[in-house]
Amino acid sequence: MVVKVEGKKKDVLTRLWVHTHVAFVTFVSLGQDGKPQVVPELECTTEEQKKMRKKVIDLQLQNQAYKAEQAAIKMKTDPWSEDKCEAMLENVPETLRYDDTAVYLRKNFLPRNLNALGTVFGGDLL
Repeated sequence: MVVKVEGKKKDVLTRLWVHTHVAFVTFVSLGQDGKPQVVPELECTTEEQKKMRKKVIDLQLQNQAYKAEQAAIKMKTDPWSEDKCEAMLENVPETLRYDDTAVYLRKNFLPRNLNALGTVFGGDLL
């Protein structure tokens, strides 16, 4: 069973209730063995109940589609696999070794440049 929960807060200045959020909470009926059990289907008699049921079914379908999409993404191979990286490097006209590069010091960091944790602020590094 899915229950719609609406959150509201009372504005102190205007003394009006303000809508904050909506959530759908799913309850599962458990049997004596602690496993989910089948329950009779809910009868929707009013038009509002029928609309809410349709909305919940749509949300469930969206959730299933999202889970299937995430599983498919997880199953794909890593775009940065070793084979693909080697193939990309073959197309690079010239590569540099680490020993061939040079590092230039742009700024000295003194103890006064450190934050309260004793580390350098990231913005100062760039």
